[in-house]
Amino acid sequence: MNVDTLSIASNGEFELSPEATQRHCEARVFNPKPGQALVVYLPGFGADLSDYPEVFCRKVAEQHGVTSMLVEYHCYRSRPAVGAQINAEPRDLAVLSAMIQAMGGRPAGRWDQDSSLLAQLCQQQRRAVTIPATLLPPNGDYQNFGVLAALDVINAVRTVLARYQLDAEDVVLVGSSYGGYLANLATKLAPGLCRAVLDNSSWAEPNLVYLVGKELGKAEFGMKLHELIHAQLCVKSPWTLTPGLPNSLTDSRLAIRGFAAEQIQQMAQQGGTVTEYVCIHASQDGIANTACKQKMVREMQAAGFKVTLQLVSEKEVDGSYIKSFTHGLGLSMLQFFQRHYPALRVKPRLTETAQPIRYVHGDQRYCFDLEAQPIKASVEQASVEGKAMMEMEPAHA
Repeated sequence: MNVDTLSIASNGEFELSPEATQRHCEARVFNPKPGQALVVYLPGFGADLSDYPEVFCRKVAEQHGVTSMLVEYHCYRSRPAVGAQINAEPRDLAVLSAMIQAMGGRPAGRWDQDSSLLAQLCQQQRRAVTIPATLLPPNGDYQNFGVLAALDVINAVRTVLARYQLDAEDVVLVGSSYGGYLANLATKLAPGLCRAVLDNSSWAEPNLVYLVGKELGKAEFGMKLHELIHAQLCVKSPWTLTPGLPNSLTDSRLAIRGFAAEQIQQMAQQGGTVTEYVCIHASQDGIANTACKQKMVREMQAAGFKVTLQLVSEKEVDGSYIKSFTHGLGLSMLQFFQRHYPALRVKPRLTETAQPIRYVHGDQRYCFDLEAQPIKASVEQASVEGKAMMEMEPAHA
């Protein structure tokens, strides 16, 4: 099978640095042939730890005669198994130093030295400890939670469609957990991008643990660094809950990453209802809140979207298709795809417009100019008149 690896021009950090230069992300394209459908697989935080994404893409391309693609979106390599390094921010070092001093040691104020010293002290005193630390993804990436990663997906899809002359009316995004969230967010930022999303256990709103876990005192990932040392890890993040700072998580920054009713209405007004959504979710999910997902689906249905949601109870765990009553359901994404792909209906594409896609919340307006390649993304002050117009515009049929 022919597999091409491409460097895709994508967006820089426009929210925090309006003059940010372009970034690039990597995409692997399987079985590219003119006129074929394009199936894009978006791994989540767990699925990217193995070779499963590539296995999925190869099998889908072979069995269904489509072109498939795997996008290494922004902060894709956010776990140690795929390249992230473990280090310490000043607040981590402060905790580490206090532990070392309490055990009779002299901290050096450096992660490499102090983590080794702590391991020695724990071994000598047969004492188990839990410490905070920070994950540093390669390529200067950090936890943006959604926006830059979704733009990577959009730019990759548009680049690949044009390069290989694929069927632009037959694009399907497939994702589990964070990958499903990115699939949904990509269709929000670029309504009409694809005809369908297959979503397993995605978030319906940004998860603050991943954005500001250190401030909340909650870790997003844990692992053993040593027999007696457990690390509570958060990916490096520039965001803060402290109000009034350039990097504060304002309501508008959270709104663009979520699917509240007002955002869904704006999504519908700009042609988003052309995409069909097939979702599956555990009836109780401790990671991706089920009630929030149900509310998102109800709001989308009310706005004219075709969305189906299968809620899975513990009784439905069969060990074959549904393997566990946990986040992600232990579901084979290949089986999920094979079950639902043949039944997807083809919908007309969104008519191209010279107007950028806009999302307004409060006094902020996010703009995405789909005429540019890569997409031109910006944040502007929203006038009262502009906000009122967005609220009054009727949804497309």
